[in-house]
Amino acid sequence: MPDLPDLELGIHRWDVGSYAVELRRSHLHSETESHVSGRMTFAASQLLAQTLDHAAYGRSLGAYLFQDRKLYQQFIQARSDAYAQDLPLRVRLLIGPSAPELHSLRWELLCDPDDIATQALANANSVPDLAALLSVEAYRRGDEKPDIRSIVRSSLYGVLSANNNLRTFLGVEGTNVTSLAFHKDGNILVAGDNQGVLYFWDVVSGELIREPVRSNDCHCDINSIAISPNGNTVAVGSSNRNVVLFNLHTDEQLAPVATISHHVRSVAFHPQDNDQVAFAGNDGNVYLWRIDHRSGDPIALTGHEGSVRRVAFSPDDGSILASSSNDGSVRLWNSETGAAIGEPLRTFTTDGVTNTTSVTTLAFSSNGRTLVSSQDRDIYLWDLTAEPVALKGSPLIGHTGWINDLIFVPGDNNNDDNNHLISVSGDLSMLIWDLNERRPLFTYSAHVAPINAVAISADRTLIATGGADSQIVLWSYDRPAWLGQRTFEGRVGYRGLALALPDENTPLALISREYSDDSSVDYSIRRADQPRPADADIRATPPLTNTRSVALSPDGQLIAVGFRDGRVQLWNAEGEEIEPPLQLAATEGSDPNVWTLAFSSDSRRLAWGNNDGRIVVWDLDQPSQPALELPYGRGDDETPIGHTARITALAFSPDGSILVSGSSDNQVFLWNLTDASLLSNPLDEGNEEISSLAFSPQGDLLAAGGVQSVFLIDVNKGERIAAPLVGHRALIVSLAFNSNGSMLASGSRDQTIVLWDVAARRRFGYPLRTSSGSSWIRALAFRNDEELFVIQSFGFWTLDLRPEMWMEAACRLANRELTAAEWREYFGDEPQRPTCSISDE
Repeated sequence: MPDLPDLELGIHRWDVGSYAVELRRSHLHSETESHVSGRMTFAASQLLAQTLDHAAYGRSLGAYLFQDRKLYQQFIQARSDAYAQDLPLRVRLLIGPSAPELHSLRWELLCDPDDIATQALANANSVPDLAALLSVEAYRRGDEKPDIRSIVRSSLYGVLSANNNLRTFLGVEGTNVTSLAFHKDGNILVAGDNQGVLYFWDVVSGELIREPVRSNDCHCDINSIAISPNGNTVAVGSSNRNVVLFNLHTDEQLAPVATISHHVRSVAFHPQDNDQVAFAGNDGNVYLWRIDHRSGDPIALTGHEGSVRRVAFSPDDGSILASSSNDGSVRLWNSETGAAIGEPLRTFTTDGVTNTTSVTTLAFSSNGRTLVSSQDRDIYLWDLTAEPVALKGSPLIGHTGWINDLIFVPGDNNNDDNNHLISVSGDLSMLIWDLNERRPLFTYSAHVAPINAVAISADRTLIATGGADSQIVLWSYDRPAWLGQRTFEGRVGYRGLALALPDENTPLALISREYSDDSSVDYSIRRADQPRPADADIRATPPLTNTRSVALSPDGQLIAVGFRDGRVQLWNAEGEEIEPPLQLAATEGSDPNVWTLAFSSDSRRLAWGNNDGRIVVWDLDQPSQPALELPYGRGDDETPIGHTARITALAFSPDGSILVSGSSDNQVFLWNLTDASLLSNPLDEGNEEISSLAFSPQGDLLAAGGVQSVFLIDVNKGERIAAPLVGHRALIVSLAFNSNGSMLASGSRDQTIVLWDVAARRRFGYPLRTSSGSSWIRALAFRNDEELFVIQSFGFWTLDLRPEMWMEAACRLANRELTAAEWREYFGDEPQRPTCSISDE
């Protein structure tokens, strides 16, 4: 049996310019073969004309070879089989002795003439705007073809998920983007280039607000932009040796202009004073300038021994001004008096020698406790609360090129310690750092030339990067830019836990609020599809202690809470406690800790699993004692008769006849709830602790989530289906099928969601990361097969699953059409038409 999908093509001369083609397709892990034959009419002169265009040559060769539709369908099927198994398609070409002229053809360039989807995915990481346009073209051309529909949809989703935080490109024709700044409301981005031109962008629409303006009639580098705290004034520092002020709303250039003898490298506004500006000069001086003193000259602060590269005010009261220089030092100044604070801050090499490399950039954390600076490829953190100021650990190392700019992510209620940092580099990448773990959380790349500047909106939703490739790229910081809708963002202490859809119009979320003072927690239910204030709970339990597990009934009417002492308490829709609690009699040597809970689909039964492997099922209409207790532990001969370790996951089948259980003993049991018997032998998943379970709506398929893999199980046979689905890097804690069972969503502690094509046994696109913080995917649920609800620790999200919305998102990402050259490369002589302006007929 073949270990790779095989395709064998035999070609023989039939007549002048005509050939017989025979195709044999072997099936993976099977002795069976498919065999079809057809004809090929060949025009060598047309191919020779395309010799220098490899893409066109390969597609034309494929078009000749697969003129017969039967041959093409077999080729597509073979490719789909290989695609489903993440394996290459091995093609054998046998040219008969009657057709020696075919040996000179460049068969290594052979490709599917319609395979724009694969071309899109091939460009997804390197040229995402081109990939987005190709994926839209592939979808429009292929969605009505059943044999490639899955491929083109996966291509469209794949391009988006490969760049899941990339929102759009803002092209600045033929210039080098050198500086960026967001307005305080986050809707306006001001950009400067190396031609002295300012651009004012509406980041919501992706359009320029007004025509670009030139700074002080200068054809020069705009090195830095700053916007006043009130959002009215833009300060521009340039290589024209001056600082120019503009009215942000009218583009009017304001008086006065500050001029020095050298380039201005950096400019910053005082955070609480609209008339106080600091800027950095190539003459080695730091300048303080009161712009309301019309005749006053800037005050020079001396001390650096090289060009000053960057200045920044402390964010709280602006009392400290920091500067970095080509002399390898960082200096702190009293912004009111201009006096130096302490000694210059310097770093040292591993052998103790003073590091004299230029300090290119610096930034304050928004709480003012940390200063960050960069030298070459390294990032240094300074503790401003120490006396004297001291380095915080070793440098952060991640970039392979010179660091050009960096910023802290603004602090909020979920990020009080300012633990995320963003840096951009000449290595074409943007890194988002976790400063607690001292490593990059994410690496993003969409530029094809060095990235010069980075800015983030005050509300943390948008990041902008500008590069030498004439591009501004907008990124979504905390969720995929095309995800759909943020419905709730919780404050500290609130955690999303579970979802219920009593009907398609009323998705409900179960959340918890933790109290740090007494280690207690309460549970609340709220709508998951509507933004609501953090204190607008629908209903809630009182604060509780010693809880271990919680579940929300499918009808949204009950909250069940499991405690460490072996009892379960229920609350109804009005927040009233239901008495008495469900309680098991204590047994000697048992561990009563209620580790996991699950409701049946009709909300009338509740199953729970204990820390020692014990499982009980309660009929909530008759709660005085368990309706069923399942065997657990070992029998008299030490043979296991049930689970032997903690129950980590439970799920009822849709009809309620089967209960499935997963455990830290790495086994899955299918239980017949009529007589508490096993329906099949235990399914041993090796080293994979089962942490989540979900039945398909039809009840014939079971998904089990392990440490990194999803296992599909045929419920009727009690057997695992094919190889596990591998796509996560940590424990899988949530699973959900759509209504017809064709799509499976999995969520993990690695903060990603993966969408799986169940029939093809492979994922759609790439893992989808939904947060730039540490936030597990707690629960998932489909609504109308058009929307996926996502609950993670600090937010509810919805993912729009309609391909037409994916196309709109791809077009927003590209923010352009294919160029004439790109169209010719991929579509040859086909008349060009707009890719993103086609109306569906």
